[in-house]
Amino acid sequence: GMDSLWYTWLNSLPRYYSNGASMTDFCYGCLPPFAAGLALEEKQQLKNFVVALQEVGNFLSLEGRGDEELTRWAFAVSIVV
Repeated sequence: GMDSLWYTWLNSLPRYYSNGASMTDFCYGCLPPFAAGLALEEKQQLKNFVVALQEVGNFLSLEGRGDEELTRWAFAVSIVV
């Protein structure tokens, strides 16, 4: 909430990220081979991130555990920061 020590920092982050992990299979087909490879690599990193979150799931709130949109946002923040 707004009383959190992290609020200012979290509120300063973008709400939407567009990256390779968020692309569809059709999108990958539209990219040049090198760019498609990088984007697919990022998608694999997202899959690894999800597995890691499942490993530490006990530390996450019940609301956050199954929230795919929140997971993609957290992944995007983790690779940018």
